[in-house]
Amino acid sequence: RCCRCHAGGQVVCKPCRAARGRPGVCLASDGRRFRTFDGTTFHLPDACTYSMVGTGMGRLRGVWPFEVVLEKGPRTPELRRVLLRVHGHRFDLDWEDWGNITVDGVRRCLPFALTNGRVRAFARGASVVLTVRGGPRLLFGLGGHLSVELPAAYRGLTRGLCGNFNGNASDDLQLPRPGPCGAPHPCPGSG
Repeated sequence: RCCRCHAGGQVVCKPCRAARGRPGVCLASDGRRFRTFDGTTFHLPDACTYSMVGTGMGRLRGVWPFEVVLEKGPRTPELRRVLLRVHGHRFDLDWEDWGNITVDGVRRCLPFALTNGRVRAFARGASVVLTVRGGPRLLFGLGGHLSVELPAAYRGLTRGLCGNFNGNASDDLQLPRPGPCGAPHPCPGSG
């Protein structure tokens, strides 16, 4: 929600929407509460692995394809691990291995950058920033807080828990294709 303080201390709040030309921000707070790019909020209480956000399979109009996956562990409701796939590489951030990043299976100390500088990771306070030039910017904080910021060029090209980033919150939680949805089922190992 976006709130403004008016004269006399009156606070007026309304749902946030990404304006055309502005980056979008999707949030996962404590691993249970989520807010899409278009402002839809919802809860996911179970331990599981989820597709937070990624590009679809269609034409990407000059933006980098990527996917952000998050893992919520069985012992704690917070986000345990965040995975980014981009530029043919896999980047893992694990809150149990703070101050490090795993790149294509190899553990690296922060700060880290690919040799061409397209992907960088560094600590900022109690958070780790993982940024892709011209693409997603992730901020992963202790306690399972994750924000994903995307440039406006990705509008309408995303899928996953963050929604489709099209400015319309009412269609964020729909399947990408029309048709029936199977009955919900628990994640393996989540009880």
